[in-house]
Amino acid sequence: MLPVILDPRAHRPYRVLLNSSLAPQVVKGMEGRIRDFACAPIEGFHASGHCNFTDDYAEMLPVQIVMSMLDPPAADVGKIKYWTAQIVHPDGSMSYHDAKQHLCDYLSPYIDARYGGDGPTC
Repeated sequence: MLPVILDPRAHRPYRVLLNSSLAPQVVKGMEGRIRDFACAPIEGFHASGHCNFTDDYAEMLPVQIVMSMLDPPAADVGKIKYWTAQIVHPDGSMSYHDAKQHLCDYLSPYIDARYGGDGPTC
């Protein structure tokens, strides 16, 4: 799994890319959105009186925050999380290759838009 499996020299370009996107000043600028993402599910839990913290909150929050940087439709966050989970912690319901392909197919238009139509391929 890139970039985790790479040696430090090969890992550097990925780290630089992530560091610039997640620098303190960038995250500070997202504070309002992050707060909204953190609070919205709690309102639903309050109404029902319970939740499964891991499934209903902790696993979704990071995905929502990162995906907000790409701005996909909110309805897609669940499937993006599923594909990502099948890549990182597969449960056997989908192959690594299929999960990666679904995620790449989904993200490619966003990547192309960021690179002005000439983005890298997955």
